[in-house]
Amino acid sequence: MRLPVGALTGAAGLVLTLVAGCGAAPGDSSGAPPAPGVNGQPGSTATVAPVNVNVAEALKTAEKEFELLTKGDWAAAWKLWTGTAQKSVPEAVFVEVNTACPAKLKQQYLLQNVQPVSEQLVELVFRRGDKVEQGSLRTAGAGWQFEPGATLLVDYASGAKAAIDSRKAANQC
Repeated sequence: MRLPVGALTGAAGLVLTLVAGCGAAPGDSSGAPPAPGVNGQPGSTATVAPVNVNVAEALKTAEKEFELLTKGDWAAAWKLWTGTAQKSVPEAVFVEVNTACPAKLKQQYLLQNVQPVSEQLVELVFRRGDKVEQGSLRTAGAGWQFEPGATLLVDYASGAKAAIDSRKAANQC
């Protein structure tokens, strides 16, 4: 079963809390070998700190991004992107492509995988209709920003006209 982004926001925090609480306690004498240390060097007893990211907070940005895209508010969706993604795809190109050849509006985004990587990065896999995509959420200043996956960024790399032609040829709008 796939859930909409909003339903997963609250659940993600609970799951991470439960996962973070699992594992052997320091000084555990259960006979389990110590976890690999820095760079996986055997024999190291260094403790790897758990990822302590606020996934629920990060997912609010994904939820907002997907909501804006579903409504067709291209400029506002682009403004939630990371600076790197914005440099890769200018706002005018993103808006032009999506205005001329929008994906099916009102089609819900469904998260399939949410993977916290670090305190600054959460990776996403999501589905919209038959199309599965990847992206990430990155901290920027006091908040989170959305970073589209490389596949989406490549779609815009050759400019608006080529992206529109490509979408039309693939019957994606």
